[in-house]
Amino acid sequence: MKCRNLFAVISAAAALVLAIPGNYAAAAATPTVNVAETTPLNLVPALYAGFSIDPANLCYVVSLAQTDPSFVQLFENMGPGIFRVGGNTGDTRASWSTTATASCTWKGNVVTPALVDSFFAFAQSVGYQVMWQVPLGNNNLPEDAAEAAYVSAMPGLYSIEIGNEPNYYSDASTDYQTYIDDWNTVYQDYSGDGGTAPVSGPAVSSYQSFYLTPFLTQDSADLVALTEHYYMGKASGQTCADLLEVGKLKTVTAADVALARSYSLPFIMNETNTYSGVGVKGVSNAFCSALWAADYMLTGLGNGVQGMYFHGTADYPLGNSGGAVQYYTPINKNGTPAPEYYGMLFYHEMAQAGGSQVAATTASAPNIDAYAVAGGDGELRVALINRNGTSSTVTIHTTLTYAQASEISLSAPSLTSLSGVTLGGASVAANGTWTPVSQPVTVNGSTSSITIPANTGVIVTYSPSA
Repeated sequence: MKCRNLFAVISAAAALVLAIPGNYAAAAATPTVNVAETTPLNLVPALYAGFSIDPANLCYVVSLAQTDPSFVQLFENMGPGIFRVGGNTGDTRASWSTTATASCTWKGNVVTPALVDSFFAFAQSVGYQVMWQVPLGNNNLPEDAAEAAYVSAMPGLYSIEIGNEPNYYSDASTDYQTYIDDWNTVYQDYSGDGGTAPVSGPAVSSYQSFYLTPFLTQDSADLVALTEHYYMGKASGQTCADLLEVGKLKTVTAADVALARSYSLPFIMNETNTYSGVGVKGVSNAFCSALWAADYMLTGLGNGVQGMYFHGTADYPLGNSGGAVQYYTPINKNGTPAPEYYGMLFYHEMAQAGGSQVAATTASAPNIDAYAVAGGDGELRVALINRNGTSSTVTIHTTLTYAQASEISLSAPSLTSLSGVTLGGASVAANGTWTPVSQPVTVNGSTSSITIPANTGVIVTYSPSA
């Protein structure tokens, strides 16, 4: 009888435990991040962050740079970097002329030496190199090679690209070899015209193995880097919650890097943003795009990506392929920073001193992403991105001990805020400058604790002991 009573008590207790909600059990475990800063993984690339600009938008960007110093300052805040000049307007509808007046009118995109010279002068003034795309799909291959040869002599050129997303050309899935042969024709003509600058490519959309495999088999030896494009999907009613389901980013960038390495090439995502087309209003232009961009860039760094260039810079309707307002952009048409810009700035603060990305692993911290960089300045920077709708207190364990620490936060009134974004308690000023104010973090040797508000990113900087 006593055994039966004891069994009943145990059964009742077990039932009570099973009845406790799962979120209570999760809350009982302390969210933890462990950092292994003495084991470097990936070197921080010197030129990782970049901006992708459609060629039909070049005149507008140059004009803005010549008249608005605050616009120029936005690039200086994050330099040195890369300008990738390329997109739909630089391919099937583009042409090269040494005599015509450069036009910024949509469907009238003529590239001239004067436009090339002006843009490269701007790029040099802010310390950026240029990746320049010439057409492949305009049925004028000798002209395309001549443009490439002219651009190859420009100071500050990073590489030449031939074509934009040839995987979308007519019948590309079955006629891809024709377009690969055209690529080789332009490349050979380019070399014959005296072009000597490195060539990257093929600038296709991610996952296009039908094109990538035969192209790389034939032409990988002629490339300085493998380049691809990636968007989270076609714009169609997505929400901020959809955008911040970032797991796919880890898979995509890891696969792209692995493909490039199999051909002994570095990998660069040289055109990317939230959702393709024009983006999603209230998402691509909202604060959630800043958290997404920060997460995305640090995910790419962790996977070994060597560059990530965000498309749509200072875009205006006549300068893009759709002739419509684009909601995805790091910099607005009027030259002011969009929310996404702050996500790029977040990455820059993490990687400002170079050094190496190191392991940062989480435990009992769902939807909190952790990254770490051991900087060349001797400081450790740990990024924590809280994608939850509630705040969380996280304990950070480092391998080494530190004398002091501080933090800056990436935040806004809400995920859907179109303005009011701050990093380090400060927004970018009207003159384009940004002056963050860090807050102290108590550190006890190798342990510290920080509370991260809902939907917020934090960078904790640790300074070594004397």
